[in-house]
Amino acid sequence: VLYDDDSFSLECLAEGNPQPRIKWRRKDTSLYWENPLRFHKVHYNVEGMYQCVAASDGFTPKTKDVFIDVVGKPHLDGEEERSMVSASEGKTVQLSCTIVADPLPRSIEWTW
Repeated sequence: VLYDDDSFSLECLAEGNPQPRIKWRRKDTSLYWENPLRFHKVHYNVEGMYQCVAASDGFTPKTKDVFIDVVGKPHLDGEEERSMVSASEGKTVQLSCTIVADPLPRSIEWTW
């Protein structure tokens, strides 16, 4: 899935008699979503293991694991924000930036 996509959905299909109820959850949680699983803006926190859960009364629920991998070009976290650093002559300052990407860049270059 591409980072910053406007929308993404994933549908789980299951058959049975009686027809199973299908829901999604983030694996190892008890928070459920309807089927299909929909994301309206894709961010890196979407990445992870999800489970399709198909349940019918009187039967053990069946699950299928799906890993959602979010990929995207590098961008600076908070790049819309401006900040100013000042120091007296001869003093040391520390500059930092947070790069968000998948895969991570091999190198980061500072210019001024």
